[in-house]
Amino acid sequence: MCSSSVDFPTGVEPKFRGNVDKWIREGFKKAWKKSQPVLRAFFFHYNKPESLRQKKNILTVHQGKVCHLVTDIICNVPIQTSHRKTQPRCILKGKGVVRVTDGVATIDAE
Repeated sequence: MCSSSVDFPTGVEPKFRGNVDKWIREGFKKAWKKSQPVLRAFFFHYNKPESLRQKKNILTVHQGKVCHLVTDIICNVPIQTSHRKTQPRCILKGKGVVRVTDGVATIDAE
């Protein structure tokens, strides 16, 4: 049953996403609380070809299927080195949330 001020035709019930009774019991604030961001795998490395083109140091940050070219990285999560058989040979990898603004990648756990 819906306790709404809207009059619905007889036999028609409104459809809501989720369990409305649960939201009422637990409180709307708790039910709609933002979930924690998902920590996704990322890695970064020095990009020599792009650095030569731009005549400054360029790093490449990869997360998911997205590649960001940045000049600085602020990393607030643990990272580890990894050696690969293909280029780039040595990368630094970890898990976190990558945000890029004005050529600076910030990697946080939130």
